[in-house]
Amino acid sequence: MFENQTIGVTCPKCRNQIEQTIAWLKTHDKMTCAGCGSDFIINSEKLFTGIEKAEEAVSKFRKSIRSIGKRR
Repeated sequence: MFENQTIGVTCPKCRNQIEQTIAWLKTHDKMTCAGCGSDFIINSEKLFTGIEKAEEAVSKFRKSIRSIGKRR
């Protein structure tokens, strides 16, 4: 659902914000910071747990909107 969305990942060394798509993050486990050149591992478990929660919230929201429309 959110694969084409861009999110910021913070470099743990220099705190530089690196923009990347969720689709890219799902297929890579390591990033290189453009600011300091440091390589770091992406905490994919934490990232994808957050994405799953967001997808579930959007799904529930869509269902609630549909049910409101049906009541009219």
